[in-house]
Amino acid sequence: MKYWNGEGKHQSLHSLYFHTLVPDFGEADTPEGEALRAINKIYYDVYNNGACNIFETEEVYDDDGDYECEEYTVSDFYRNLFDTIHEFTCDGSTVHALIGMCKSCAQGYSPSALDETLDELVDKVIEKIHSTNGPALVQARQ
Repeated sequence: MKYWNGEGKHQSLHSLYFHTLVPDFGEADTPEGEALRAINKIYYDVYNNGACNIFETEEVYDDDGDYECEEYTVSDFYRNLFDTIHEFTCDGSTVHALIGMCKSCAQGYSPSALDETLDELVDKVIEKIHSTNGPALVQARQ
């Protein structure tokens, strides 16, 4: 939740890269911008909507027609965002854990590690952007 509060580990780099690489609308035109856009969309939905937009729900009934539960499935839109972060950070286990925590959040629970996991993935995206060609991308767009 540190980035949400403006106190992230790489907050100044986050702001610089976000304003430079992420368009106001639509997909970014670089993998770096798209990864940053993806993690920010997930971050926003968790803290503004309790992760409810991330999942599609379907009521499940037993053979007698009695309600059993709601089944939660990651929507195609958010699945693509999670995949983008996975591909960019090469950290499938943290992304998979985040999906599970977001599901718990959407179900009304507050996993204690959710804030830390989101911040960890933002850190990884920012660090990779900065260690590859982030500075050159910023310079080219100024």
